[in-house]
Amino acid sequence: MPFYPPRRVLPDPLPIPVLMDCLQETIGGNFPRGLRVVGEVSSVGFSPQGHCYFNLKDKDERKGGKDVQLGAVAFKSVYQSLPFQLKNGTKVVCVGDLEIYPGTGRCQIKTSKIEPVGVGPTSSPKSRSRRNCGARGCSTRAASARRRNFRNGSGWSRV
Repeated sequence: MPFYPPRRVLPDPLPIPVLMDCLQETIGGNFPRGLRVVGEVSSVGFSPQGHCYFNLKDKDERKGGKDVQLGAVAFKSVYQSLPFQLKNGTKVVCVGDLEIYPGTGRCQIKTSKIEPVGVGPTSSPKSRSRRNCGARGCSTRAASARRRNFRNGSGWSRV
């Protein structure tokens, strides 16, 4: 059986700001900067200043497939630089830092970058066609010859 050291009992109750500071140091200080988290966007909302607040959710198969959520914020500059619109149901990868927001006591990720899942160097149309071609058993040389023949006006030919 593992040994657990006895918990220390504090003689006086903690004021909430002190507790929030302790949580921020514990949570924010122990996770690496630039943490990457994947999840499905839900509950998208905006502040009057233009910041985007949303939840990232995922199913926890260890607990019978129940939804688990993490709050997220994309400040105006991050949100405006997105090349896509953040919508409920979009699966994304968020890069950022974990923090405890003192106003609500919620743990959230403060995003510095958001990418839709499936976007990146291996998801370009050219690399997708290479993967598909490889899965069908054709060589890239044969696929290139077919494209060349099609562009030259001779139509598709079997190579």
